[in-house]
Amino acid sequence: MERNVGITIRLPRKQRETLHKKAQHTGNSLTKFLISSALSERGAANKEDREAIGKLLYEVRKAGNNLNQIAHEIHASKFTNARTPTETEIIETILELKEAIKTIKKRL
Repeated sequence: MERNVGITIRLPRKQRETLHKKAQHTGNSLTKFLISSALSERGAANKEDREAIGKLLYEVRKAGNNLNQIAHEIHASKFTNARTPTETEIIETILELKEAIKTIKKRL
C-alpha cells in the first residue's frame, strides 16, 4: 500500500517515550505500532477490560498455585509419610484451570 499522506501529532515528550517503548516491546516501529493499534478491530483495552483481565489472571495464578501445591505434595509423599492429594482434588484443580483459561479466551 502506498504511503502518500502524513499525519502530525503533538504530545509531551514523556508520552512519546512511552509510546516508543511500547512499540519496541512489540517489535514494531512507532509508526507501525500506532497504525496497528488505531486500526485494530479490538481497539485499545478500556479500564473495565483491564480490570477484568487482572481478575482473570488472579484466578489463573490461584489455580496454578493450587496445582503447584498438589505437585509438591505428591513429590513430598514419595520421600515422607505426607498426605497424597486425592484424585478428586487434582481433578478439581485441573477443572479450575480449564475454566479460567476458557473465560480468558472468551474475553480476548
